[in-house]
Amino acid sequence: MAKILRKKKKSIKVEMNEELPFFQVLYMGRMETEARLDRDCVRNIVQQLVDKTRNEPLKPVRITITTRGLWVQEGPQFNPPGRETFIPIHNISYGAADQKYTKVFTFVTNFQEGGEAQKKGPTPFYSYVFRCETQAMARGMVVYLLRAFKAAYVTWHKDIKRIEFQKKLTDGPAGLREVDRACSDSNVRSEEGSDQHTVDSGCSTDDEVEPDGDTSKMVTLSNYLERWVRQQGTKRMNKATDTDELNYILNKEERDASFRTRADKYSRPDLLNCDVDLQREMSDPDVQNVFHRMMKMNITGTK
Repeated sequence: MAKILRKKKKSIKVEMNEELPFFQVLYMGRMETEARLDRDCVRNIVQQLVDKTRNEPLKPVRITITTRGLWVQEGPQFNPPGRETFIPIHNISYGAADQKYTKVFTFVTNFQEGGEAQKKGPTPFYSYVFRCETQAMARGMVVYLLRAFKAAYVTWHKDIKRIEFQKKLTDGPAGLREVDRACSDSNVRSEEGSDQHTVDSGCSTDDEVEPDGDTSKMVTLSNYLERWVRQQGTKRMNKATDTDELNYILNKEERDASFRTRADKYSRPDLLNCDVDLQREMSDPDVQNVFHRMMKMNITGTK
């Protein structure tokens, strides 16, 4: 009888809506930096901007991050949208949450806007600094940026290898022998490095620890994060200006050159910040709550 009276559960299909998640923060400013890849490039700049803006009102901005890059949209109301700046992902060289001012998020880029690009000489690097609502948000933004950059680099690397492979196939027998040698060398390197998870600086990846029962929430949030950073055909992307989209397409050579430089120079070119353990950050309850709130705002339930 109980089985007869028991209500049948309705199946609910959970889908992502077409709006990409964003972080609403306060813009503190930017300053030119000589260093590009570690905390030395941002430490003094953060201190200077904290001192400079201590008693000043800060401009609210929204930051959206994908494998293409960062969109920084100015407020204060956001509807209609204010001025928007697009920074390609390959122009980012570093991202971090400040250790002293823990609510501060910063990234370093050599991207130049408008008239800045017309200046001659070496391209300068700038540190952009933002104040977040909480320390967890600052750390979450770092995780988000590092995941997006890694996904962009890995995708580029696979595309390059695919193109090189196809070219060798068209070269005939000589190309095939070269492919066999490359595969053999790759297998040898894989065997030699099978017991080595990281390469210099203690850099770690975010996919090396097997999840247990306590990490189910982390796995779910990590899957959503992976989909967010790769989500391209959305309303949010359609709102980007035609100029931004055109620049992204035209900058393919610049993107290739930037990623190739990282590949030649660094043992882990896919990592923007070797001090950040993505696995540990994603397992932190405070950081998880940041992404969980974003997830609830970004999904729709349909019966």
